[in-house]
Amino acid sequence: MAAAPKLAGCAVISVSAARFALTGIAQVRGSDAWLALAGWVGLLLGLLSLYAALAFELEHGPGEGPLPTGRHGTAHPEDLAPDSDTIAQEPAVRGRL
Repeated sequence: MAAAPKLAGCAVISVSAARFALTGIAQVRGSDAWLALAGWVGLLLGLLSLYAALAFELEHGPGEGPLPTGRHGTAHPEDLAPDSDTIAQEPAVRGRL
């Protein structure tokens, strides 16, 4: 359930799995209709992937991201940036080089 709050990422993976299945059916059946449907789903996958990549990249800017990604819930403490006091105590971190 770690991916549940990330709906845009889940949508990309789900549409990718659907396209994979449709392409497999098209290869087994040898039907042009299934292959055309797989192509249309592939175009949808491309657009959805570009949107998700842009939205996730813009999320890292100041303030909230301008594009909705479908995230919900709160961040886990380990996802937050560590403060300098805890970093200084980590192994292989020197105070001066």
